[in-house]
Amino acid sequence: MLDPLRNQSVIFDFIEKEEYFAIHAPRQTGKTTLLHELAHRLNKEGNYISVVFS
Repeated sequence: MLDPLRNQSVIFDFIEKEEYFAIHAPRQTGKTTLLHELAHRLNKEGNYISVVFS
């Protein structure tokens, strides 16, 4: 299982530096959940507008 708290801080560092990142992990480990949580957090903080689609 992915550690969502650790990954969020690393991903936010990439976002703040305007760098690309990829999320790669085995199926059913929380990748989509992590992305939805990141989008929610980014929108809540107000510095970014994030949209999730698939």
